[in-house]
Amino acid sequence: MSHHSQEDQERILELNKEMGDLKTVLGETGKFPDGELNSEDEGEIMFAVATTPNNRIIMHFGKTVTWVGMTPAEARSLAALLEYRADQCEKGVTVKLPDGI
Repeated sequence: MSHHSQEDQERILELNKEMGDLKTVLGETGKFPDGELNSEDEGEIMFAVATTPNNRIIMHFGKTVTWVGMTPAEARSLAALLEYRADQCEKGVTVKLPDGI
């Protein structure tokens, strides 16, 4: 059973809504919201997290990704989203990737 703070739950719902409303192209945005980490940093990336009918969670980055860096808060948000999607998988809920992806 998962336990999230009210703030986590609100962020999960926000991320879930964004996933449903996603109209942008996945992949790099060309932005560096926290500055460049190092010379290999390609900047911010938009990605989607979905579930499949055969109980798998898919992270789609829209491009080949070698590594991902994030702040502790972003890591917690991603962990909460993955846990939420895992819960959905176990309940048989399918969350499709946006059309064209």
